[in-house]
Amino acid sequence: MQDPTEPHAPIADLLWNPYNPFMPFVYMLRCRDGSFYTGSTTDLARRLKQHHLGRASKYTRSRLPVTLCWVREVDTWSAALSEEHRVKTFTHEQKQALIVTDNSQERRLS
Repeated sequence: MQDPTEPHAPIADLLWNPYNPFMPFVYMLRCRDGSFYTGSTTDLARRLKQHHLGRASKYTRSRLPVTLCWVREVDTWSAALSEEHRVKTFTHEQKQALIVTDNSQERRLS
């Protein structure tokens, strides 16, 4: 099985932070059916592996394969949960716009 993080080189840089390996992340996956799954974790690489193995959530298990399409590093677990909740309230179109906007900003900073 291919490493789920390989196709996402800019995002892959966030998968392990040598300064704070427990920094929380909010992430969004694009599922096989085109839907989005939003979650939060302190170990993004481990969580992605769980999703790809079908062991992370019932929702993604039935919609494999999934692709990491958006990730945001936040300062605290509380901030991660708040951001996760905020993103989950977005419509499908708003989530797509968030992905496009954040990814284009990331490319400009690179």
